[in-house]
Formats: sequence, structure tokens, C-alpha cells
Amino acid sequence: MPNKTFLKLKPSLQHSFFNEDESAKDPERKQRIGKFEGARAISSADYFDRDESEMGPSDVSASDIARRLAYTAKSDLSNVKEVLTESTSKLKDMASNWFNELNERYN
Repeated sequence: MPNKTFLKLKPSLQHSFFNEDESAKDPERKQRIGKFEGARAISSADYFDRDESEMGPSDVSASDIARRLAYTAKSDLSNVKEVLTESTSKLKDMASNWFNELNERYN
């Protein structure tokens, strides 16, 4: 059903905006729309005949998702901590070497 804004348009403009003239010529589109006649709602997967099972399990609860997300975040933070520890150690060694070279040069 067209939006109320478009109901004020002249009928010929409505048809061209919603491609109603073209849909009458496209039997595949007409058939696809026809199978949902009387439906209160449809998904894009139903409209385009896509298999929703490819999208992953739909029986996953919010708590499972939260638990997985928390585990992933903890793992990521652990990796960041490890990288920072290694980087800090390298910087410490570089600074120590630089000060040693300065000390040797000016003593």
C-alpha cells in the first residue's frame, strides 16, 4: 500500500513511482507478490525465496550471545594486554640502550 504522501499524487504519477505499469508486465513479480496476498507481514527472505537457515541458528538466546560476546571481549583484551606488555618491554630495552650509548659517549 502506498504511503499517504503518495496518495495525493495524480494516479499516473503513483503508477510510475511504484512501477505498477511495469509489474503488470512482469509475471514473475506478479506471482511473487500474489503468494503473499492476505499476509499480515513477510520477510525479505520469503519474498526473494532465500534460505534463512544459511543465516545461522535462530534458536540462540540473548544470554548465549552475551556470553559469547563477553568471552570474545575477554580474549581480545588478553591479546591487547600481551601486545602492550611486549611493546613496553621493547621500548624499555631501546631506552636503556640509548641511555647506555649516551653515557658511553659523554664519559
